[in-house]
Amino acid sequence: GILTLNAIRHSRPGGIVEITIDQSSTQAIIAIRDHGDGFDREILDHVFEPFVSTSPGSNNFGLGLSLVKHLVVAHGGEVEARNHDQGGAVVTVRLPKANPVAGS
Repeated sequence: GILTLNAIRHSRPGGIVEITIDQSSTQAIIAIRDHGDGFDREILDHVFEPFVSTSPGSNNFGLGLSLVKHLVVAHGGEVEARNHDQGGAVVTVRLPKANPVAGS
């Protein structure tokens, strides 16, 4: 939803959005990368705060990434944003795996 739309919005025309899904023994890991300009350094440490917009000058209220963080943390996970070494931005979500229900 929000992360994919943000990646599409911030990619260059004809650009690629990469979605990677992985797992460890304890968590699921989802990374979404765009091939745009990356996050502005001034806001990188604040992108998950309410009203911090990654699209200045738009009608964006800066609530999308804040909502993502709230939902991920509510499910026991964590989320991080960074600029990729080869360009673009990456948002990574880590969610704990659920324990199997006994008897299923």
